[in-house]
Amino acid sequence: MKGQVIGGRWKIMHNFLRQAAYADVYAGCGAAVASSEAGVLAADGTSTGKLAPLCYLRNDSPLPFSGAVVVSLIALASGELTKVAEISAEVGAGGAAASLFCPDGDSLLGSTVSSVATCGNFTSLLASAGCEPTTCFLDVRVKATTEARDDVLYAHNELLLAAPFQLQLPQIKLSVSAAAAVNDDGSVSVAVQADSTGVAAYVWLSTLAAGFFEPNGFMLAERYKTIKFMPFGTLSADGVALLQASVRVEHLGEHLPPPVT
Repeated sequence: MKGQVIGGRWKIMHNFLRQAAYADVYAGCGAAVASSEAGVLAADGTSTGKLAPLCYLRNDSPLPFSGAVVVSLIALASGELTKVAEISAEVGAGGAAASLFCPDGDSLLGSTVSSVATCGNFTSLLASAGCEPTTCFLDVRVKATTEARDDVLYAHNELLLAAPFQLQLPQIKLSVSAAAAVNDDGSVSVAVQADSTGVAAYVWLSTLAAGFFEPNGFMLAERYKTIKFMPFGTLSADGVALLQASVRVEHLGEHLPPPVT
């Protein structure tokens, strides 16, 4: 049992780290600008039509990375995913080894590009999914491609193309409930359910029980999702009861005015 708990905690922490900027392997996207001080800047809803998208894949691990980067656009209104590209990727070992790539490209570009317009513009990128900066977001995942490790997700990055208050989010109500039993890894399963289709942005769970949720602060594009609550230490029966009684959920759409129709 002890080995199962340790293994479960490692998996939880691995899942947490893959969405952190200090993950061993990480991918991100922004807007390319001609500047000696900043090669990639964040885009926003007022500039994406004029700027060029540019992404990077970085490897900070002591081993070379071989896998793939999968780029998708997800519509906020429906949760529909449009796969933009799947790029085979190999990056050398550690020390911030990195390569640039176009989000709709077919290969890595190396450490530099000859022009900020190498990857076209955001308008053409968004047209592939029929959306605008305020109606979808960019989903970037780095995964293994070997058959033995095909289930390993190294990094997952959800990137807004507009400021949060500019997003045209659907009106969704969420409910949450915690299970009564503790899993073998020491966690408790927590179910989050939406009353309608679409994306609930930056779903956040909280509780009076001591521990953390994995994941938390996520984009919910499906009607139902099970996540885990990982306690700090062993969760007693009273701790489970406290979790069940106090768990709550909120999301960005609840704090924004409804979209204009």
